[in-house]
Amino acid sequence: MAIDGGSFDPAMVIVAGFTGRDRDAVMSHIAELEAEGIGRPEAVPSFYRFPPWVLTTGNRVRVGGGETSGEAEIALLVHRGRRYVTLASDHTDRALEKLDIWASKHVCPKVLAAEVWSLESVLDHWDRLQLRSRIHDGVPYQDGTAAELLGPLELLERLAPTGLPDSFVMLCGTVPTIGGIRPSERFAATLSDPVTGRRIELAYGVEVLGRESGSR
Repeated sequence: MAIDGGSFDPAMVIVAGFTGRDRDAVMSHIAELEAEGIGRPEAVPSFYRFPPWVLTTGNRVRVGGGETSGEAEIALLVHRGRRYVTLASDHTDRALEKLDIWASKHVCPKVLAAEVWSLESVLDHWDRLQLRSRIHDGVPYQDGTAAELLGPLELLERLAPTGLPDSFVMLCGTVPTIGGIRPSERFAATLSDPVTGRRIELAYGVEVLGRESGSR
């Protein structure tokens, strides 16, 4: 991936979870997940770290099971002191999520859009950024704003004591779904800036590989 004409080679991918700004709503969501058999996170927000090869800018992801789904997220790219924003999908294995949240994210690619904005160009109106996604043939799946989530500077501040490389990607959390989490063979998302009129889009298909007949 290129940024400002140069190569961007992140050393790490961080997926931030449970980043809702309304703490009571986050805890209620965690209780709902526990009722579904998904364990309580060790910390709120949570930061899950992965190697950079989980990233893709392609238009198709291949997964090993039929219970996976995407979720639209704002992604922060940090590269040698410069900070950028783009759109991402934290594709996740929902069956595995009931056993191990980190593993459920590790087995699925994280899709990044190719276009980026400088963080400084949106920081003064961050809360107005709009995050939407669609599944199947355009069915609305998510519709929210960055105001629902912790801001990027707060997330970076919480991460700072743990030590960070010069170049990394952080997915900053997602907004609720419309009608519940469910799989789809197509996922599309949009990050819109109503102040400047800019948009970043991504879309990809999902190929389920599964286990071949007769294999062990």
